[in-house]
Amino acid sequence: MALKTDPDILSLAELRSLMTAIGNYGLESERCANAGAHLASCIILAATIEGQLVICVSSFPEEAERALTRLQESNQINRGLKLGSVLEWDLGQLLKVAIEARWLPPKVKRFPFPVADTSEVLCADRIRELRNLVHPGRLVRERNGQTITKEELDLLHDTCVAVSLHLAQKLTPQMFDPEMPSYRIEV
Repeated sequence: MALKTDPDILSLAELRSLMTAIGNYGLESERCANAGAHLASCIILAATIEGQLVICVSSFPEEAERALTRLQESNQINRGLKLGSVLEWDLGQLLKVAIEARWLPPKVKRFPFPVADTSEVLCADRIRELRNLVHPGRLVRERNGQTITKEELDLLHDTCVAVSLHLAQKLTPQMFDPEMPSYRIEV
C-alpha cells in the first residue's frame, strides 16, 4: 500500500520524516502518561494530530486550498498563509482548515474505548487549548499555574482518538493509489 501526497506541498522525504515523527509521538505520549507527566503527554498527543493534519493538507490540496481561501476571505485566518508552507502552520490554523474543509466536524463524539458515554461530545479545538498550556503565561492566566489532571488527559486522549478516526476515514480510501509512484511511501 502507498500513501499519496502532493510533492509541491510535502516532499517524499518530509512525508517519511513526518510519519516517523507521528509514530514516535504516540510512543512518547504513552511513556509520559505512564510516568504521570500529563502536560507532556498532552503536548505530544496534540503533535500527532498536527502531523496528521499536515498530511491531509498535502494529500487533499484542492480541498485545503478552497477551505483556506474561504477562511482568508472571511478574515478567520492569516491571508499570507500558503499550502506550500504547511510545515510552518500552527495547530490552530490546521484545525480551522480541517473543520472548514469538513475533514473534521467542530465537535466529535467520544470514542467508546474501552468504555465511554458515546453521547458525550468533544470539541476538536480542545486539543489546541490544552496543548497551549505549554506556555507558562497561559498556564498562569488560564489555570492559576495548575497543570492538567489525569482526567483531562484521558479526555484529551479520547478526543485525539476521535479526531484520528475522523481523519482516517478521510485518508484511507483515497490515499492508496498504486498509479502514482512519485508520490508514494510504503506504509
